Amino acid sequence: STSGFGSATATSVPYDAIRAELKLLMDNPSWDDGSLAPIFIRLAWHSSGTYDAATGTGGSNGAGMRFATEAADPENAGLEVARAFLEPVKRKFPSISYSDLWILAAYVGLEHTGGPMIPFQPGRMDHPDETYWESKNMSYGRLPAAEKYCCPHLDDSNVSSS
Repeated sequence: STSGFGSATATSVPYDAIRAELKLLMDNPSWDDGSLAPIFIRLAWHSSGTYDAATGTGGSNGAGMRFATEAADPENAGLEVARAFLEPVKRKFPSISYSDLWILAAYVGLEHTGGPMIPFQPGRMDHPDETYWESKNMSYGRLPAAEKYCCPHLDDSNVSSS
């Protein structure tokens, strides 16, 4: 498929069982405010937020943060923790792509924090390695810096870079 979707059929991946497993992870007293939902939502945002419509690159397909180059983007700092929390789920359900798992974890996180149940559209495919980075002319800077727009009354010269 040219869109990058469709590697796994909905019947070959037990999405309901994965949702249930993800729900069991959400409450974690040892993490931050006691919930993994916010970091899972951030992981999905950072994965999806790199999409470039002009080139068709980036986005939630690929799960490129598994590889050193994309993981090293300063805006992805701390997301290795979210990926590590999801690794046991991936091992238990190897038929789900990392790309789908990260998005589904965010959906479950939104539900866990009082949001609606979002119908899940599966089929995102993972990059097999990080050669996509150079072959697709990827670069840092697709995600806004965390501090950008935090103080609209200050110009960018007064906000430290990340």
